[in-house]
Amino acid sequence: MIQEIKCTNVLKRNLQSTARILINRGGRGSSKSYSAIQFLVIQMLSAPKPIRILALRKSSTYIKDSLLKVFYEVFGDFKHETLVKYNKTEKYFSYKKSLIQLGSVDDPDKYKSTDWNYILMEEATEFSYDEFKKLLLINRTQKVSDRPNQMILP
Repeated sequence: MIQEIKCTNVLKRNLQSTARILINRGGRGSSKSYSAIQFLVIQMLSAPKPIRILALRKSSTYIKDSLLKVFYEVFGDFKHETLVKYNKTEKYFSYKKSLIQLGSVDDPDKYKSTDWNYILMEEATEFSYDEFKKLLLINRTQKVSDRPNQMILP
Protein backbone atom coordinates (compact mmCIF):
# COMPACT_ATOMS: atom_id res chain seq x y z
CA MET A 1 0.00 0.00 0.00
CA ILE A 2 2.81 2.42 0.80
CA GLN A 3 5.11 3.19 -2.11
CA GLU A 4 8.87 2.92 -1.81
CA ILE A 5 10.20 6.23 -0.53
CA LYS A 6 13.50 7.85 0.27
CA CYS A 7 14.18 6.92 3.88
CA THR A 8 16.43 9.36 5.71
CA ASN A 9 18.34 8.50 8.88
CA VAL A 10 15.92 10.73 10.80
CA LEU A 11 12.92 8.76 9.50
CA LYS A 12 14.64 5.44 10.28
CA ARG A 13 15.29 6.53 13.88
CA ASN A 14 11.68 7.72 14.29
CA LEU A 15 10.31 4.44 12.95
CA GLN A 16 12.55 2.41 15.28
CA SER A 17 11.90 4.44 18.41
CA THR A 18 9.26 3.58 20.97
CA ALA A 19 10.09 6.64 23.09
CA ARG A 20 7.13 8.74 24.18
CA ILE A 21 8.82 11.94 22.92
CA LEU A 22 10.81 12.00 19.68
CA ILE A 23 13.20 14.92 19.31
CA ASN A 24 14.69 15.37 15.85
CA ARG A 25 17.79 17.55 15.96
CA GLY A 26 19.69 19.07 13.09
CA GLY A 27 20.32 22.23 11.17
CA ARG A 28 18.28 23.92 8.52
CA GLY A 29 17.63 21.53 5.62
CA SER A 30 18.50 18.42 7.66
CA SER A 31 15.10 16.78 6.91
CA LYS A 32 13.82 17.01 10.50
CA SER A 33 10.36 18.29 9.59
CA TYR A 34 10.04 16.37 6.34
CA SER A 35 11.06 13.10 8.04
CA ALA A 36 8.68 13.74 10.96
CA ILE A 37 5.80 14.28 8.54
CA GLN A 38 6.80 11.15 6.57
CA PHE A 39 6.67 9.26 9.88
CA LEU A 40 3.17 10.57 10.64
CA VAL A 41 1.89 9.77 7.16
CA ILE A 42 3.26 6.22 7.46
CA GLN A 43 1.44 5.86 10.78
CA MET A 44 -1.79 7.16 9.24
CA LEU A 45 -1.66 4.98 6.12
CA SER A 46 -0.64 1.78 7.90
CA ALA A 47 -2.66 1.97 11.13
CA PRO A 48 -4.83 -1.11 11.70
CA LYS A 49 -7.62 1.14 12.98
CA PRO A 50 -8.28 4.89 12.90
CA ILE A 51 -5.74 7.20 14.52
CA ARG A 52 -5.73 10.89 15.38
CA ILE A 53 -2.75 13.12 14.64
CA LEU A 54 -2.40 16.77 15.66
CA ALA A 55 0.18 18.79 13.71
CA LEU A 56 0.81 22.21 15.25
CA ARG A 57 2.64 25.45 14.72
CA LYS A 58 2.91 28.11 17.40
CA SER A 59 0.92 30.53 15.23
CA SER A 60 -1.68 29.80 12.55
CA THR A 61 0.06 32.31 10.26
CA TYR A 62 2.62 29.69 9.19
CA ILE A 63 0.42 26.62 8.68
CA LYS A 64 -0.18 27.10 4.95
CA ASP A 65 3.45 27.72 4.00
CA SER A 66 4.94 24.98 6.16
CA LEU A 67 2.76 22.15 7.46
CA LEU A 68 0.20 22.10 4.65
CA LYS A 69 2.86 22.31 1.95
CA VAL A 70 4.97 19.47 3.36
CA PHE A 71 1.98 17.18 4.02
CA TYR A 72 0.86 17.60 0.39
CA GLU A 73 4.39 16.82 -0.78
CA VAL A 74 4.66 13.69 1.35
CA PHE A 75 1.21 12.40 0.32
CA GLY A 76 2.37 12.91 -3.28
CA ASP A 77 5.58 10.98 -2.62
CA PHE A 78 3.48 8.10 -1.29
CA LYS A 79 1.18 8.31 -4.35
CA HIS A 80 -1.78 8.87 -2.02
CA GLU A 81 -2.62 12.47 -2.89
CA THR A 82 -5.92 11.40 -4.46
CA LEU A 83 -6.89 9.01 -1.65
CA VAL A 84 -6.33 11.45 1.20
CA LYS A 85 -8.95 14.18 1.45
CA TYR A 86 -8.27 17.69 2.75
CA ASN A 87 -10.99 19.74 4.45
CA LYS A 88 -9.89 23.33 3.84
CA THR A 89 -12.42 24.86 6.25
CA GLU A 90 -11.54 22.68 9.23
CA LYS A 91 -7.87 22.19 8.19
CA TYR A 92 -7.65 18.42 8.40
CA PHE A 93 -6.60 15.50 6.21
CA SER A 94 -8.61 12.29 6.35
CA TYR A 95 -7.84 8.81 5.11
CA LYS A 96 -10.41 6.13 5.80
CA LYS A 97 -11.33 7.14 9.35
CA SER A 98 -7.92 8.46 10.39
CA LEU A 99 -7.33 12.18 10.77
CA ILE A 100 -4.46 14.67 10.67
CA GLN A 101 -5.61 17.97 12.16
CA LEU A 102 -3.50 21.06 11.38
CA GLY A 103 -3.59 23.79 13.98
CA SER A 104 -1.84 26.25 16.24
CA VAL A 105 -1.70 27.10 19.90
CA ASP A 106 -2.90 30.68 19.41
CA ASP A 107 -5.66 29.76 21.86
CA PRO A 108 -4.00 27.58 24.53
CA ASP A 109 -7.23 25.93 25.66
CA LYS A 110 -8.37 25.03 22.12
CA TYR A 111 -7.39 21.38 22.47
CA LYS A 112 -8.13 21.00 26.18
CA SER A 113 -10.75 18.24 25.96
CA THR A 114 -9.32 16.40 22.95
CA ASP A 115 -7.00 13.42 22.72
CA TRP A 116 -4.48 12.31 20.11
CA ASN A 117 -2.23 9.39 19.18
CA TYR A 118 0.50 11.62 17.76
CA ILE A 119 1.28 15.30 18.20
CA LEU A 120 3.76 17.14 16.00
CA MET A 121 5.14 20.40 17.39
CA GLU A 122 6.62 21.95 14.23
CA GLU A 123 9.39 24.44 15.09
CA ALA A 124 9.26 23.22 18.68
CA THR A 125 11.58 25.98 19.92
CA GLU A 126 8.74 28.47 19.36
CA PHE A 127 6.51 26.74 21.95
CA SER A 128 6.66 27.48 25.66
CA TYR A 129 7.29 24.77 28.23
CA ASP A 130 3.75 25.32 29.57
CA GLU A 131 2.31 24.68 26.08
CA PHE A 132 4.43 21.54 25.79
CA LYS A 133 3.11 20.22 29.13
CA LYS A 134 -0.51 20.91 28.13
CA LEU A 135 -0.02 19.12 24.82
CA LEU A 136 1.59 16.15 26.54
CA LEU A 137 -1.60 15.76 28.60
CA ILE A 138 -3.80 15.43 25.48
CA ASN A 139 -1.46 12.87 23.86
CA ARG A 140 -3.43 10.19 25.65
CA THR A 141 -5.96 8.42 23.46
CA GLN A 142 -6.01 4.62 23.40
CA LYS A 143 -2.96 3.47 21.47
CA VAL A 144 -3.59 1.70 18.20
CA SER A 145 -0.70 -0.73 17.92
CA ASP A 146 2.42 -1.71 19.80
CA ARG A 147 3.69 1.88 19.47
CA PRO A 148 3.04 4.29 22.32
CA ASN A 149 1.28 7.58 21.67
CA GLN A 150 4.09 9.92 20.71
CA MET A 151 5.03 13.59 20.49
CA ILE A 152 7.39 14.58 17.71
CA LEU A 153 9.53 17.71 17.99
CA PRO A 154 11.49 18.38 14.79
